[in-house]
Amino acid sequence: MNIAFITYTFPPQIGGMQNWSHQMAEAYALAGHNVDVYHIVRGLSKHSSALYNYIPVYIDTTTDQTCVPVQFYSFKMIFKTCKFLISIRKKLQTYDIWQITVGEPQLLRLLLTALSFFSKAKLLASSGNVIYRSRYASISRPVKYAFADFVLKKAKSILVDGIDIKTECIKHGINADKIKVFYAGVNTDLFKPSDTLSAFETYARNNNKGYHPGKKIILFSGRFSWENSPDLFLDVLKDIPDVQLIMVGNGPMMSSLQKKALHSSSPVHFWEALPYNDLPLVYGAADLCFYPLSKYIGGISQVIPLSMSCGAVVVTRTIGDNIALVKNAFNGFILDESDIDGIRKTIQCVLNGEIDIAGIRKNARDTIINHWSIERRNLEYAQFLRELQ
Repeated sequence: MNIAFITYTFPPQIGGMQNWSHQMAEAYALAGHNVDVYHIVRGLSKHSSALYNYIPVYIDTTTDQTCVPVQFYSFKMIFKTCKFLISIRKKLQTYDIWQITVGEPQLLRLLLTALSFFSKAKLLASSGNVIYRSRYASISRPVKYAFADFVLKKAKSILVDGIDIKTECIKHGINADKIKVFYAGVNTDLFKPSDTLSAFETYARNNNKGYHPGKKIILFSGRFSWENSPDLFLDVLKDIPDVQLIMVGNGPMMSSLQKKALHSSSPVHFWEALPYNDLPLVYGAADLCFYPLSKYIGGISQVIPLSMSCGAVVVTRTIGDNIALVKNAFNGFILDESDIDGIRKTIQCVLNGEIDIAGIRKNARDTIINHWSIERRNLEYAQFLRELQ
């Protein structure tokens, strides 16, 4: 089949949804289909792939795509959107599948959905995050929900990366039978335990990254924005002694986090977002990874399976669909989202050696190899496309 994947969440932007989309495109191609990825970008993109055709589409957005539920457009943006659709109108008719992301930019998504009524192509929708939950004023929610309903009810199939996202769609009247859950897979050959701490120390020194030799490492990795709760990471850990906090990422909360870090009794090192291939070294060196997350994030944050694949001890909360992966005191630690004291106590017990973590590290790695590998996901996507034909 010929597949057009039109999305704003794609590499080289860094994030779990971006990697999830990339994995889907590669899986479709590996299953023998022709895949064209139209990536809606705001700046220059040099991404490429040997498996699919990568086509950057420069349609600027006025605001942060990940944080605004209703996008307002300038005349320039409307013109670029329409120009793009006109330029590919003949090409669009050659595809058997159009796949679009349920998110920004709203205008392009709505126009493509409308056009799908007049096309032979099957419309697929994908979302790696919550669709109907919002932290914004109630005045904007009905508009956002109406946009989502229009796309999801027209789509032949909907791909989500969590049972919680599927459940919220069903509650809003979306047919359960067409919602498919596909968790992001992990390249277990790349994300594997580090052999020595010295390799991490050399990396930190050669790349001018803050690091205190001899102090245990508690790691946060992810975008510094409200959905990941990086501020809670600092609040929970600020008084834990004899540790260092390393926060890998960037985002709109950077300046406020730096100010908050001044009140921490432990040193806090801010490492900017790292190249994807460098992450295993950092995850493997951490004594503990703490991913607090917020109730406005859905599915499974990809930093969790990536860290577990490296044999890391992960502590997280019952947010999204994390319980589908993390089994408390077996392959990591997962506590109720409101149990802040319990989270802090668990972290202290791990650091103090009161919990034997050797088995937890092994179980974490084994869980990913046996159930969450990229090879397993590729087979699942191939089967999905066969059923769709």
